[in-house]
Amino acid sequence: MVEKSHGESVSSPVEDYRAKMENRSALERVSMLVPNLTEETPVAEIADDADVSKETARKYLHHFENWNVLVRTGTNPDVFVRNESYFDWLRIDSLRQEQSVDELQETLSELAAEDERFAEELGADSPASASMLEEGYENAGESAEKVRRWQSVRDRMDDVVAALRDKLDLGSSAPGSETSEERLRISE
Repeated sequence: MVEKSHGESVSSPVEDYRAKMENRSALERVSMLVPNLTEETPVAEIADDADVSKETARKYLHHFENWNVLVRTGTNPDVFVRNESYFDWLRIDSLRQEQSVDELQETLSELAAEDERFAEELGADSPASASMLEEGYENAGESAEKVRRWQSVRDRMDDVVAALRDKLDLGSSAPGSETSEERLRISE
């Protein structure tokens, strides 16, 4: 507890986090970690982070593996990583469920405008071809951030195109396989 000057005590953010975790079930604590398993992580580390036994963590991690949310990449010890394909599908399905065709087309148009703005600003055809040193070494961090945001726009465009293809029953294609012009043609 952190004590205020008037004798009142206030809990710290760490104490608040621990209190919230204490009120959650073991399954909920493990579930909260699953989306963050972007790197291969041993079950012992996950159990420690979720404050559960290794056996409990392993039981729930296998549950998520059976649902294709996680992939087990190692045994002895068990090592898990999130299944990126599942999370790709989840993002696209959420867009499909939450937005109408018109809303998806509008979102795609907004993203295309942003994509074009980044291309002009960075003088490149794609985030991969953008130079982070174009504005000098002192601005390399800022340029890298712009490139990261531009790539996020491109990734989002791929998700919206996939959701639109699904809504319009055009069949699926691999995310990112369309050019910018093809993405816009799909939205028309």
